[in-house]
Amino acid sequence: QLVLDARSRLKNFVVGVDLAGDEQRGDPQELAKHFQAAFADCLRITIHAGEGEPADNIWKSAYHLHADRIGHGLTLVDAPDLAARFRDRRICLELCPTSNHEVVGYGQGGKEYPLRPLMQLGVPLTLCTDNPGISRTTLADEYVLAGRVANLTQWEALALIKQGFLHAFLPADQRESMLKQIDREIYDKLIQEPL
Repeated sequence: QLVLDARSRLKNFVVGVDLAGDEQRGDPQELAKHFQAAFADCLRITIHAGEGEPADNIWKSAYHLHADRIGHGLTLVDAPDLAARFRDRRICLELCPTSNHEVVGYGQGGKEYPLRPLMQLGVPLTLCTDNPGISRTTLADEYVLAGRVANLTQWEALALIKQGFLHAFLPADQRESMLKQIDREIYDKLIQEPL
């Protein structure tokens, strides 16, 4: 309700709502009633799920809480059929390498970060900072870290950046305008200095 009140007071400022916290303490089905008003008001919804909990929790979050995007979603790699459903429904995962290293231990003890396997499954992905105040990171730092842990090429990094624009919580005409501008800038840059 706070988000809806803020949206009515601050026109064009609030475009979505995000739920984060301990996945073990909240069942998406139980939380659904609290999201009905936001869903009815067409707010975009991001739910943090699948950072440490099984892939089933990611689906419950998407289904019961009407998620447009999922923060983390790392365990989706363990459920290829569900990953295909996310791909087909264009539900984007926001991967947060620094947070995932700190919270779940990816990159420690041989635990491989699932960025590349998720890319291979065709799931829409982008990178985010999760909580830069806690993780002391920037979006640029997240791309550098992702590049290292997943051995990303420059083209793959650009593709992840473009996914962020494709799945931004903006009206379609604004997204389209931004995408055209970015494509033009990349094209101009490539003509000057090929990768």
